[in-house]
Amino acid sequence: MRSAPLTIATILAALIGLLTTFAHADSHPRAPFGEIQPRHIDSGERDNPGLQTARTYADVVMTPDALWTRLYFSELQLDRGSFIRITSLRDGEVQELDAQAARRWSNASAYFNGGQILIELFAAPGSRGNRFVLNQIGVQIADAEISSHCSPPLCGLCFQTDDREPSNEVWAGRLVSQSGGCSAAVYNEDSCVVSAGHCMGNNMVMQFNVPLNSGDCSTNQPPVADQFPVLEQISLNQGVGADWAAMTTGPNEFGETIYERFGEFRPIATSTPSSGPVEIWGYGVSEDCLTSQTQQLSTGEILILGNNAFTHTADTTCGNSGASILQNGEIIGIATHCSSSCPEDGNIGNRIDSAAFAAARDDLCGVPVEVHVPADFASIQEAINTVSSGSTITVAPGTYAEAIDFIGKNLSVISEAGPDETIIDATGLEISVARFTNNESPDALLDGFTLTGGSGSSENIGNSTLILGGGIYASGSSPTIRNCIIIGNAATFGGGIFNNSASPRFEHCTIQDNTASPSSGGGVFSFAGAAPEFVDVAFIGNTAGAEGGAMSNQNANPLVIDSQFIENHADENGGAIRNIQGSGGTFTNCLFQNNTTGGNGGAIFNDDSPATSVADSTFCGNAPDSITGSFSDTGGNDFLASCPTACEITGDLDCDGAVNVFDLLILLGEWGPCPAGEECDADLNEDGVVNVFDLLILLEQWTG
Repeated sequence: MRSAPLTIATILAALIGLLTTFAHADSHPRAPFGEIQPRHIDSGERDNPGLQTARTYADVVMTPDALWTRLYFSELQLDRGSFIRITSLRDGEVQELDAQAARRWSNASAYFNGGQILIELFAAPGSRGNRFVLNQIGVQIADAEISSHCSPPLCGLCFQTDDREPSNEVWAGRLVSQSGGCSAAVYNEDSCVVSAGHCMGNNMVMQFNVPLNSGDCSTNQPPVADQFPVLEQISLNQGVGADWAAMTTGPNEFGETIYERFGEFRPIATSTPSSGPVEIWGYGVSEDCLTSQTQQLSTGEILILGNNAFTHTADTTCGNSGASILQNGEIIGIATHCSSSCPEDGNIGNRIDSAAFAAARDDLCGVPVEVHVPADFASIQEAINTVSSGSTITVAPGTYAEAIDFIGKNLSVISEAGPDETIIDATGLEISVARFTNNESPDALLDGFTLTGGSGSSENIGNSTLILGGGIYASGSSPTIRNCIIIGNAATFGGGIFNNSASPRFEHCTIQDNTASPSSGGGVFSFAGAAPEFVDVAFIGNTAGAEGGAMSNQNANPLVIDSQFIENHADENGGAIRNIQGSGGTFTNCLFQNNTTGGNGGAIFNDDSPATSVADSTFCGNAPDSITGSFSDTGGNDFLASCPTACEITGDLDCDGAVNVFDLLILLGEWGPCPAGEECDADLNEDGVVNVFDLLILLEQWTG
């Protein structure tokens, strides 16, 4: 620890430096962190027809002399319940990635020690088409020439000597990616993080409890459980005073957030002071190879405060970039630039209270609020753009001529009066009505809207530009859609909805009169490992120019429960559903009624998708047949020659074709013993009394 006197000459020199826009400031490059090498391992598509999870593929990624390894996948197709397991054969550290975790980690692994990494593919019971393709690895080779100093040498060391001290604060992490190593800090209980803008890259990871390097100076990686993926970031990298980043992070291997695991953060100060002592916990390089790029504490004093930046005398070398600068336990700035003439000029920090930086933090990870549309904002999208994740946007009845995009925010957009009175109409906008394309989680909720007039999003799939998802386009996300009507939308694929490697959940929705032309998936198209869930959803009157009038699944595995497929049509195959390329899917307690096709499979068409499971479902009136292709009949299915008329449905007391609240009211009105010598319509078990047993029968037949 050091306390050096600040002379008049030192302060004057620092002031001159500020007045000349820090002319003597050197950049703080990211510390070197290994290299990228091409590597190709393809598991091929792996099925599991058995009843238990099974290991279907294993291989060892071998890199002689590698000190550590990270895996990058160009393709990960994992059916529901399937996963890959990655193990370091050096220390036994393990990471498991299912489809959702792989999206959070951007199809990359954590960092593992050693050059022998076992990778295994485990397939869930009945799953098909599970596959991974490894296309490159990140490694540090033992004999590689990797610089351990800043450029210029000793940039950022003040008072001639490096007196930083080893430390281990669990709110201050090492921020690493294939682009290099930096520092960052957790600033709230939501595990949000601040760093420097020039530190931003792809596939970033926050690491804690970073061990000292080995005696040969080789870098060691922390346990997998102490590594966390970066999910979202807002940053600026335009030099001194405009070099900052705010980020959100995902959970570790055990599903813990950073704060849940360590229970510590350092709060943001309300303003940056003009003087006083400072402390920096960072991961800068040093001449002592045991501590280089591990956590060290440096201390110093503030020299001069500028409009968006300030100078200080705490040692900060490359790798310290992004470290938080603290005073009295609060974050007052971000280490961004070093000086080769410190302490005269001083090292440079970005002020924590610069307006743009503060706005970015509020936008990405601010305090949740509740706002109203149109009372507080004229449009739904304007409200989404303004509030932070965790907020609630309540929308008054009306028709909103717009399209919305959740832009990576996990917030709730809820109508006051339900879908009949609250409509989002994208007619003429040539876009999907709602988009979820930035890793939105199940906490991103859209509740109680009619989505109509959408014409799809123009997206690149493979080498083609396609129009996808007229009503909803979801890519790499898992939002919740509840109590919505998706009606009157059109696209080339997925007239109502397109799920691209996405797993949204739909609850109590109607998907009606949407069109896929000239291709497939009139109601919904799911693709590339998508695993959507549909609970109490009605697919009615959707059409496809090719296959899958209501639903088309291509290497996708939906879960469909308590849902109805009525009067959907496909010109070629699969009046209601088309499954191809190893798609599975589970359909339980569903009704398939009067669906038609010009080809095969009036209700379901399975092409190389025998893992499709159907249970407790009713098929009637589908033409020319109900199911074409092999499938798993798990029992309780009824294949009827004709559909029952309205009054033939048990519990449909008012003969309107549905068992709903009106029938419940009739039953309650007849509650008790039936009049002597008479029958009661609501006496469903014919025991002469309308009671709880009849109520249970009615509820079993409930259609809503």
